[in-house]
Amino acid sequence: MRNKILLLVLIGVGCKPVGPILDVEKVYRYDMLVEVDDREYVGAAVLDEKPQYEFKFKWEGRAEILKFTTCHREEVIEFRNDKWVKYTYIPQYVEKSGFCPILVGAYDTKAQHAWALIEIRRPSENMAAFMNCNGRKVEAKGVGVCQGKAGLFQRLAFDQPVSAEALGACGDLKGNKLGEYEFKLEAGTCDYIFSNNKGDIFRLKTVGYDEVLIRKTEFN
Repeated sequence: MRNKILLLVLIGVGCKPVGPILDVEKVYRYDMLVEVDDREYVGAAVLDEKPQYEFKFKWEGRAEILKFTTCHREEVIEFRNDKWVKYTYIPQYVEKSGFCPILVGAYDTKAQHAWALIEIRRPSENMAAFMNCNGRKVEAKGVGVCQGKAGLFQRLAFDQPVSAEALGACGDLKGNKLGEYEFKLEAGTCDYIFSNNKGDIFRLKTVGYDEVLIRKTEFN
C-alpha cells in the first residue's frame, strides 16, 4: 500500500532543499526514532502486547503536525517547530486484538517529514524465523519487519516446514520444503502469514521504499 504523501511547496528566499523534491507517487524510507520501554528503534518497531505504551517520537528537523494512525483511529497533534513529542497509547476496541499496525508521521511546511511503523506482537504469534534483510541477519520471534529498497531480494528461513499466505495484493513468496523463502520487496507495505501444522504463527511485514528523504538545507 503506497503512502500518499502531501507535496508541500517550499516558500522563501535563500533556502533550497538538498536532494529530490517530494514525489507523491513515491514511498520514502521510514526513519523516525521511536523510544519505548527504555529501548530505541529506527523506522520500525515490534513490541509485545500490553495495556499501555509510553512513546517518545523524534526526528531530524522540525515538524508542526504528528499523525498517529491505527486500524481504529487517527489522532492529529499540532505543535510548532518541535523535534520530538511524547504520546501515551492505550489500545482500544479492535486495537487490542488481531492485526492492527500503527503508522506514525511527522509533517512540516518544508516537506521535512518522517515516518515510523509499529507492529504489536500477539500471544498467538510465537514462531521464530531467521531473516536476511537489507544486508543484516536477524532472528525474529512472532513478528518481523524488513525494510529496504523496493525491488531488492531478501530471505526468510524457518527450522521447520511452514505454509505461507500473502495478504491483499502482495506478491507470492518463493519457498521450498525446508522452510526457506525468498521475496522481493514491493514498494509500500506488504504482509505475509506463516504457520506450521501445530498452529504456530509468524507474521512478516515488508516495507519497500523508493527514495531516502534528505532533510538538510543549505543557505545562500
